[in-house]
Amino acid sequence: MKAILSRLGRWIMTLLKELKGSFVGGQVSPELQNRIDLEKFNTFLKEAKNTQIKPEGGISNRAGTVFIGEGKVPSYRLTINVNVSATIIVNGVTYTGSSIYVDLPTEDASYEYEIGAEGYTTQTGSGTLTEDTTINITLEADATQYTFTIVNSQGATITINEVEQNTITADSGTTINWKVEKEGYITQSGTFVLSENKTETITLESIKYKIYYFYYDNDSQTLKLDLFKEVDEYNFKDVVNDYTTRSFVADGSIYQIQNGSFVKIVDGGCSSCSFTFYVKNGVIYNTNTNTYNDTYTWSRVGFCRDINKLYALTTDGKLYAITTASSGGYIDLTATVTLISEDVVDFKCSLNGCIYYTLVDGSKNYIKFHNGTSDNQLLYSSSQIDIQLVSALQQTPIYVANGNLYVGTSIKATGVTRASGIYNTTTSFGYYYYIKDGKLYFKQGTNADQEVDAGTVWNDISINISAKYFTRNVGCVSLGICNNDLYFIDQYRASSGNSPYTIDTPTLINSTENFIEVYTLYNDQSTNNTPIMFAIARNL
Repeated sequence: MKAILSRLGRWIMTLLKELKGSFVGGQVSPELQNRIDLEKFNTFLKEAKNTQIKPEGGISNRAGTVFIGEGKVPSYRLTINVNVSATIIVNGVTYTGSSIYVDLPTEDASYEYEIGAEGYTTQTGSGTLTEDTTINITLEADATQYTFTIVNSQGATITINEVEQNTITADSGTTINWKVEKEGYITQSGTFVLSENKTETITLESIKYKIYYFYYDNDSQTLKLDLFKEVDEYNFKDVVNDYTTRSFVADGSIYQIQNGSFVKIVDGGCSSCSFTFYVKNGVIYNTNTNTYNDTYTWSRVGFCRDINKLYALTTDGKLYAITTASSGGYIDLTATVTLISEDVVDFKCSLNGCIYYTLVDGSKNYIKFHNGTSDNQLLYSSSQIDIQLVSALQQTPIYVANGNLYVGTSIKATGVTRASGIYNTTTSFGYYYYIKDGKLYFKQGTNADQEVDAGTVWNDISINISAKYFTRNVGCVSLGICNNDLYFIDQYRASSGNSPYTIDTPTLINSTENFIEVYTLYNDQSTNNTPIMFAIARNL
């Protein structure tokens, strides 16, 4: 009986263990698995493997897992602050700035750094992080001195830090500004911080000019722009609207336009010339007769055909008028030489007069006119020296003085930067252009000024008085430069009466070259295909 009761008791215990109301008691220690006297006994679990116990008391298998990747490795942050913008290298990685940070893994948080900047002493360091760390670095100015030298074999002017010198020794960290310049060459310049001994060999590139001529081609009945030649230097001073063969200097040679062709008459010559006169090695030459030298050393000449006067300027600034023969403009050793003025800076000849200006004691300007017979006529005087001589044609000079346009002694426009024109006092057909605030204006006689509506920044203008090239009754043609592009403009009147000119909208001719100046050098009213105007372009 006793054995039966024992078995019955064990059965009852097993039954009690398996009869559970819920499993919220969770898995318990083996020592508590037989404690039926505990209140929470019926919520215990002997084992709960790969299961999840629900809040309601039930139990279910736990969902499986998928490997996504390794978890983030714990790290320390290294922050480096520098007093100047610097190059910061940490463990071989380069950073730039004055503040950077790097995260290093805790299991290997060792680091090495190198910090440098131009003009400062480089600092280095190393260590191992045990926590987030900030390092503040103050770079000290490098007290070492270095030498910078510029070598140039072209005889150029070298300026370093506003002093004409080719070498400088200064403290490390000094800012160096340098410039190498020479007339006829493209200037080079630069800026850097001195941090080492340095020598620069600078070779300047010569300025190249392209001389284009603009004309009406009678065969094709079109306007043309052709390249005459590329030159190293040019000068077209004393250019006037004349109906005779003109001469000009290009690349050190004297050229004439004869029957529509360019003819070189001599190698070497003055900086400017007109008609058949030119200067070479201080001597005046005439292609039609003997040389004329006297005892002066000449630099430039200009011829006034209607009054048979050759105006010549010496190298020391003395302007003379030389009487020539009435036929062909010949001169000889017995010609009369008359001093016109001293201290002459510039002059321009027309058919019947010469306009020039003098600079007295380096501070006073006088603009004067001379017609070959009368005394010098004072047109303008000022202590300022912003002068542009335009024309002396028909004894009515045009010039720009200190931003004002004058015809004779009268102001015609203010704020002018450049002008070009022809003016005739005996009729009302006088006309000229002027540029003000980048705008181009046209003026004819007493008529109101007309604004030429094209572009925004006009740089130069040149006019030609002939109308033979077009089917106009009376008119003239012009070349203009706007934003370094070349334009053609046609001015005309519908009849020969004193009516205002009509100005065609400027036509773009060329935008591929960098045009800087235009000139009327030659005018032939009988030959339609003769070049009439020139445009000068230069390399940048």
